[in-house]
Formats: sequence, C-alpha cells, structure tokens
Amino acid sequence: MPYIDTFRTLRVGAGISISRVAKAAGISRDTIQRIEKHLNAREETLVSAVHALNTLHYKANGGLLDPASLITSTSKYGAA
Repeated sequence: MPYIDTFRTLRVGAGISISRVAKAAGISRDTIQRIEKHLNAREETLVSAVHALNTLHYKANGGLLDPASLITSTSKYGAA
C-alpha cells in the first residue's frame, strides 16, 4: 500500500487544518488522520490529498507538490 510520510509536515507548514484539506480533497477527516499517522491509503486518495494541498496553498505560494515524488510504497515508520 502507498504512503506519504511528510503529509502532516506539509499540511501544518501550509497552515491548513485537517478539516479544510479533507473537504477540499473530498475525503473524511479520519482519512487525513490515517494518512498523517502513516497508515496506508489508496493511491487515488493520497493524490487527492496532495492536490488539495496544492489548491489551498502551494499553487499560489511558489510551486506545486508532485504526488509521484511524495507517495512511496513503504513508510519509513514501518508498515501499518
């Protein structure tokens, strides 16, 4: 299963709440929390979450995050 180990750091650094990114991504707050706890999620869900960060912050502030460079097949925090 795919992971994004840096999602929480990116979200907090952008000053975006869990609720706001979840709404923009069209996924639940629980799913965002799972992503941030380094639990697995479907790749489509992770891509949606990254696109939400881009829309809410990164697009207007100097660049876009590339989902392909953030999503890994393993988590450095161990399998969940």
